[in-house]
Amino acid sequence: MVSGIAMLAPLAAGAVVTGVAEGDMIKTADNPDIYIAKYVGSKQFKRLILSPSVFNSYGHLKWENVKTVSQATLDQFTVSTLVRAEGDPKVYNLYPTPNSDIGGKHWVNMTAEQFTSCNTTNTLFDWDSVYQINTADRDSYTVSTDDTTCTLSTEGGGGTVSALSVALASDTPVASMAPANAARVGFTKVNFTASSAGSVTINSLTVQRTGLAVDAAIGSVMLIDTADDSQLGLNQVLNANHQAIFPDAIVIPAGTTKSILIAANMPASTAAYAGQVVTLSLVAVTTASSISGTLPITGNYNTINASLAIGTASITVGALDPGTAFTKEVGVTNYNFSSLKVTAGSVEDVSVNSIRWNQSGSAASSDLANVKVNDGTTDYAATISSDGKYYSVNFATPIV
Repeated sequence: MVSGIAMLAPLAAGAVVTGVAEGDMIKTADNPDIYIAKYVGSKQFKRLILSPSVFNSYGHLKWENVKTVSQATLDQFTVSTLVRAEGDPKVYNLYPTPNSDIGGKHWVNMTAEQFTSCNTTNTLFDWDSVYQINTADRDSYTVSTDDTTCTLSTEGGGGTVSALSVALASDTPVASMAPANAARVGFTKVNFTASSAGSVTINSLTVQRTGLAVDAAIGSVMLIDTADDSQLGLNQVLNANHQAIFPDAIVIPAGTTKSILIAANMPASTAAYAGQVVTLSLVAVTTASSISGTLPITGNYNTINASLAIGTASITVGALDPGTAFTKEVGVTNYNFSSLKVTAGSVEDVSVNSIRWNQSGSAASSDLANVKVNDGTTDYAATISSDGKYYSVNFATPIV
């Protein structure tokens, strides 16, 4: 039977959702359900506390410590239904009955080796997602049939975990050329669809350079949300395995599809790579949800070109940039955090459609207010990412 020993491995440092620490109790303002947050590396889990009696069975939990968070914050955590009670080697799959304080439990009746093997076809079988609970919590669920296959039962609806389908978009970019200095050259467009059972959190994506080319033909790789042409996370360079790994969490709301374009910035000189043919393939998706779709997913190729002259833009520090780090008192207003200067080359005009800043310090989004971008004449309100780390503005009329 499943022993659950693997879950006792030390936690690795990873991405932490802003404002939510390991072990925090979180809920939304319009829903009484309370969850316990858990981090393992870059993975983010949440587990439902079944009832007030279960809550009170944990002496260290205090009602006054429950945090109210936004739905977007809650959605960054993946639901875990797997638990193991102290002193009990059995791992159970729990399911709460909707709109009640009762639920059922299935013993995951298989060996540890079988459990691990199931992870290759169903990522819900994840040792990292197993929570250790007390016996009062375990015994609050009625016994149901055993789970003996690589499918976790979801009776009652409350224990249902959403599935993710991954597929090449029909409008993926056509084969084209990639000249020197070109930015955001599209290679592969992928559709990620969450089932109606719930939102899906993608913990990481891995892209691999393929085709008859060398890694140096690609400057850096990026992910673009095609809904608003915004970049997801930071640019990544290819590693020794010809791969770029994107560690930022991406949330797909229930019943929706997010289209992501895998694109690249080209190096300043492509003379040594002219004629090489490059493709960028999605080779791995990390999520606690089950995945349908065949990897790798590869779009059309781009041929490296060294003769085309295209417009360029050089970006330097602007005159209003503070130039160094400062300590500011709470309440300071009208402070310039950053200033940029964009200079177009002589070949053609350059249009600026959007700008995004990465807030790389320890401050939370709640520590800043009224963040705006000014082009010298007009203020534009910045949009803040769900993790509070990116401030973006899209210009309705591009700045030329």
